[in-house]
Amino acid sequence: MVNAEYKHPHFSTDRADKKVIVDKPSHKILRLEYPDGVIVIFDTKAEGITVKSNYDFILDANNIISPKLDSPNRKFKDVT
Repeated sequence: MVNAEYKHPHFSTDRADKKVIVDKPSHKILRLEYPDGVIVIFDTKAEGITVKSNYDFILDANNIISPKLDSPNRKFKDVT
């Protein structure tokens, strides 16, 4: 498991629309949508966190995850 932080290169998380999809003690799903249309879904379970997005990711040397804005994720399935 890697400890990492998600950061959008142009917007703070405060600017994202946040929606809780699942809110159970053992399972949480949070959906963020940024002003430029980037969607990020955090799926948290006891085993860890899975992060999905409508854009591919870049993981830098400091364990910062950010969207690769020139590379849409065509396999992305949104949750609403």
